[in-house]
Amino acid sequence: MAPGDAAEHVYEFPLSGTMAGLLELEAVVRTLEDARRWEVAAFRHMAAARLAGYLGEIAPEGLETGLILETRRWTEYLRDLAARPGADTDKVERLRSGLDRFADRLPRDWPGYFQALEEDPWMAAYRASLRPDTEPDIRLGAEAWAASPDAADRFDRWLELLDPVRTGGETILRLLRDSLQREELRLGPEGHTLEWEHPPVSGLVEVRVPGAPFLPSFEPGPTGVRVGLHTADRLVPASEPTEVVLGWFTL
Repeated sequence: MAPGDAAEHVYEFPLSGTMAGLLELEAVVRTLEDARRWEVAAFRHMAAARLAGYLGEIAPEGLETGLILETRRWTEYLRDLAARPGADTDKVERLRSGLDRFADRLPRDWPGYFQALEEDPWMAAYRASLRPDTEPDIRLGAEAWAASPDAADRFDRWLELLDPVRTGGETILRLLRDSLQREELRLGPEGHTLEWEHPPVSGLVEVRVPGAPFLPSFEPGPTGVRVGLHTADRLVPASEPTEVVLGWFTL
């Protein structure tokens, strides 16, 4: 479960492993941007460790079953969408063509960017410290960031190297969020189940709880997802019906 916007109490639940990875990529990038902007050594250490722990999820060998596969699914969806009555065919086709070019180019471009990330001395040290069978030559922490005169530049460089996958991930998430079907509901203790005719290969469920201290729960099953609410303080099921906005989109 990912908080789409904590100030608005917006939460997102991915319907596939790849979608979960894209939400995590978005969160990693946001953390790096915050760390670059804030001169807080402990937070910069945490951001670097988070990127190091996530890098394996976007390794080049996993592209075909991850981001590229998700992109191909969207190009097929947009091809179908362009043929529907009332669709802005030119706009949809330009977007589909752009995604097609991205999916063709990524296998050529990303390995070099990924190698540069892995070989960055600081990132290599963080990656080594995560391997249980390796004793790293150096362990970096908040003290190292506090003493580094070019810490912000290092985050700029990492963000630049993430651009190929970051751009694709942001595009797909924007398409997905713009496509959500939303419905206002009174969500009671029994919850609400979103049911599918066919298990989704990808997609997202969003819950907006305006101004209420509740956290949603998601229970995926073979034919749908049951959404409930829990109190934020005790994490027990909410006893009174609460107004929510439920959004979803599936591929």
